[in-house]
Amino acid sequence: MRRSDGERRLLLKDIARVLLVVLFFATMLVLLRSETVRHNVLEVSTLRAAIQAEEDRFGALSSRILFLVAASVLVGVGVPRLYASALAGAIYGAGEGIALGLSASLIGSGIAYRIGRSLLAGTVRRRIAGKLAAFQEKCRNEPFWWVLYARLMPFANSTLLSLACGASRVPVRPFLLASAIGFLPLTIVFALFGSGGAKGDWTQIGVGTLCLLLSIPARKLFRRMRRDLS
Repeated sequence: MRRSDGERRLLLKDIARVLLVVLFFATMLVLLRSETVRHNVLEVSTLRAAIQAEEDRFGALSSRILFLVAASVLVGVGVPRLYASALAGAIYGAGEGIALGLSASLIGSGIAYRIGRSLLAGTVRRRIAGKLAAFQEKCRNEPFWWVLYARLMPFANSTLLSLACGASRVPVRPFLLASAIGFLPLTIVFALFGSGGAKGDWTQIGVGTLCLLLSIPARKLFRRMRRDLS
């Protein structure tokens, strides 16, 4: 059956949107892999020196705002949020590192969520809604629990999940609340790792390792509790 002109235009528009998102994140990946960007953006020693210079010139609050903005953008374009948490701990210490790492993780996930919602939601609804019907139905009925469960999975791809939630039109409030709770355990762990590594403090590294080990049975307990409540 031949497509009408309107259907062809809609198909081309959907393809263009998907390609735009893929091209954007592919470009970010290439840039982040370049030696220049890695040295100036992703190396702890370089970043610590730059932020210290910012703090000396404009004050402590300014440096923290700069870090939060930069880390949020990096998480939003695909840099692992755990790296941002470790970096925050290395630069600012465990306490502030946890707060800044969690904030950057949430804002960055919100950026990816908005990209998914603004560019991919219509395409998903028209092209693959049937294949995602079960996922979307669960997200509509219990968005908080499904997002929380996904966020608690160790080392899951935060950016892809945020894009998928945006494309599936998961409500923003339960998305952010579940993300905040789900992000917190590993944010604490990696901020402690970053802080302990920068200071040579084996106590913080040990506490971080203990928290990481405790998170494994905690996830199993969460699944059991969730199953009992269903």
